[in-house]
Amino acid sequence: MSDSILKQAREEAVTKEKETDEYIARLKMESQDRLVAYEKAIRERRNSELVPEVKKIEGTAKKKAKERVLEEKCSILETVKNNVRKTILALDDKQKEKLLERLYKNACRHFSAEHVRCNPQDQAILQKIVGKNIKVSKDARVKNGMILEKNFGKHIVDYTFDRILAGLFAEKEEELQKILFGK
Repeated sequence: MSDSILKQAREEAVTKEKETDEYIARLKMESQDRLVAYEKAIRERRNSELVPEVKKIEGTAKKKAKERVLEEKCSILETVKNNVRKTILALDDKQKEKLLERLYKNACRHFSAEHVRCNPQDQAILQKIVGKNIKVSKDARVKNGMILEKNFGKHIVDYTFDRILAGLFAEKEEELQKILFGK
């Protein structure tokens, strides 16, 4: 009888131990599931909080990139304009004379000048172009090209290279941008 009680006690102890092990395993499994769910909730919350911040950062970066591209394009256009100016200013006397003659003839189609002002270096060339009936005077303020006057300066046409180039660049800027940058 004592053996049977001992045997029964051992069986109950083994059964209780199995039940306890199963209970602990179930608790571990539930805890693991809760932990995974909790971690997922934390990630989702963090991501939902970060998305607006990330979008804001991306928007700022895109804006800065566009501004930088625009600055670079403007810089390139300025370089082109400066190179054109330098090329014109570097013309030899014969080329310069041809250019001044073309400008003067073009101006005369719209305006009959009585007086021409130019820089001191171009006075002789322009006097040759305009003839003896029109006065050509030196004006250090005229850096290049010429200024034509009529009625004692009441009517003026500015044919300086800088003014002509500024007008051309303004008129052709879109075309120049297409050539340089496409689109």
